[in-house]
Amino acid sequence: MLLRLLNHARHHAVGYVALFIALGGTSYAAVSIPNGSITPAKLNANSIGGYVRVWAHVNASGRILSGSPGARAVHQNDTAPAGPNYVVGWSRVKVPSRCAPIVTLDAKGPASSRGATGETFIYARGWEFPGGKRVPSAVGVVIANAVDQNVPENFYLAVVC
Repeated sequence: MLLRLLNHARHHAVGYVALFIALGGTSYAAVSIPNGSITPAKLNANSIGGYVRVWAHVNASGRILSGSPGARAVHQNDTAPAGPNYVVGWSRVKVPSRCAPIVTLDAKGPASSRGATGETFIYARGWEFPGGKRVPSAVGVVIANAVDQNVPENFYLAVVC
């Protein structure tokens, strides 16, 4: 038994050394770096960055439940997968095309949409809502079920830049 243990340690010596160095460095950082000493100004903006520019919580019928100021949404009763079944825009904010819209399904919506997935894209040239209200840019949201049909669902949308 002792021979097996020594043989194992000899074959995995480099791995154990790497493990102890990593654990030691993490332990050192945990006890020696004071809370709040790493500020956003000290981080490299090219490697770590991003902020939520605008957001919205939309119910299955297309009504804004909460969100950034000026948020508007519309539900298009289109079950074909060719276009978005929701469009969300903000009246005071232009969303640059370099930003990334992220959608998360609420799972408290209609039972028909269980197992659905969401995808998003930016309308960088703006969008005109019913009633003539135009926003400088908008996000199209497609929520589709397993057979690729658009379905209604509550969702959260955030645009990260």
